[in-house]
Amino acid sequence: MSTGTATLTGRAGIAFGPLAGYGKGGVAWAHDRYSTNFYTFPASVELTDTRIGWTAGAGVEYAFAPQWSAKLEYNYMDFGTKSVSFAPGTSTDIDQQVHAVKLGVNYKFGGAPLSARY
Repeated sequence: MSTGTATLTGRAGIAFGPLAGYGKGGVAWAHDRYSTNFYTFPASVELTDTRIGWTAGAGVEYAFAPQWSAKLEYNYMDFGTKSVSFAPGTSTDIDQQVHAVKLGVNYKFGGAPLSARY
């Protein structure tokens, strides 16, 4: 189970007046916590790990006021497959992907009002 994710991405796109569409890509991190009681019943075993993978996504952003915009974005994160051992002589493969949809509102501080510059 992923307890948290972070990404570092770049994005490129094109603007049509107040509307912009973009694609993005970069690196992703996930802090994971795995637990089981299958090998150790009735007690449970818990392991933690930080995994590194890649991310790609796309989105649209709309400037609805001079310094305000709203965005809708989809992100895909892939952390590959990792073997985790909970007990000697055993291992479990964990194949992890994350699909995230984000809705956001942005405010641009300072400068001239926002006008199709992304």
